[in-house]
Amino acid sequence: MEEMNVTLTTQEITYYKEIIDRGDKLERLLNNADFKELITEGYCQNLADSLVSCLSKASPTMKDIMNSKLLGISYFKEYIDLIGSEKARAKEALAGGDE
Repeated sequence: MEEMNVTLTTQEITYYKEIIDRGDKLERLLNNADFKELITEGYCQNLADSLVSCLSKASPTMKDIMNSKLLGISYFKEYIDLIGSEKARAKEALAGGDE
């Protein structure tokens, strides 16, 4: 397989560095004990577990509300995962552009 020689523009390099910086900020948050307690464990795990365990006993109206809350938690988690994967791709792009 042929190696590709990729040259990145200054604008692309700046963009990738901003994505990496954003990923670094997320990593600092995820490693912060308060963030873990309140958000990662408290909101994303404990609240989600609580909502799921109550779903079977809830009225149809409450089920709709609970499902909406679970969807919100899911979207938030997806956003966090997206930032991490974008950082990884940006690092790969910069590494490929340095060759």
